[in-house]
Amino acid sequence: MLTIERAIIHDIPKKTRGGDEKPELSDTDSPLDVDTTAHLHRKLVETIGGKSAYELDFADPTESPVPKIVRDYTAGPRKQDDFIEKSRRLANYLFELQGGSSSAGLLCVLDCTVTNRRALCILKAERESGTSATATTVNGKKTFGMSMVRNILLPTGTKLFKNAMFLRGANAEFLISGCDTQRANTNIEMAQFWSRFLGCQMREVPRIATKRFLDININSSGVTQNRP
Repeated sequence: MLTIERAIIHDIPKKTRGGDEKPELSDTDSPLDVDTTAHLHRKLVETIGGKSAYELDFADPTESPVPKIVRDYTAGPRKQDDFIEKSRRLANYLFELQGGSSSAGLLCVLDCTVTNRRALCILKAERESGTSATATTVNGKKTFGMSMVRNILLPTGTKLFKNAMFLRGANAEFLISGCDTQRANTNIEMAQFWSRFLGCQMREVPRIATKRFLDININSSGVTQNRP
């Protein structure tokens, strides 16, 4: 039921001390063909529905512009320039947050529909050392072509490790799922950087919350119990 309507990519360089690096921002959408759309669809299903994904909520308060951008964009009809402008704001904010230890990468923003509901997806991919993103032009506007979209998903110079889907529901409520494959299954906490960028917090999982409650009470009382 997931339909990918539009995609845009921005190149986020690595920061260097004393450098004057700036993001290379697209001026228009990245062209999508059937194969590229199928790859994007499959990767989203695998990651958002996979073992490294967690349910999120918008944090309040937050300094991140992501919650407002998501709410505003999914509230009204699709507008060509609005999608481009908001994705560029996301790319600039991501670059501001990155430290010198962060690798160069690509930010891909997807405008999606799930059944009849609006959704926005944000994907961050890391470029391997020595690889570069090459922009092209479409109708005189700078963009990244279909090959670059495929490289986000395939192990040829890039590695997808962070993404999130914001699905707008009834009464302006959102279902949010975030995936960070850099975090091993031994740690359920979202990476601090990723949380700052998204402006989200991980939703408490009932099973985990119950176990934590039991552990705290058992340890504080000095009682040892045999649990399955």
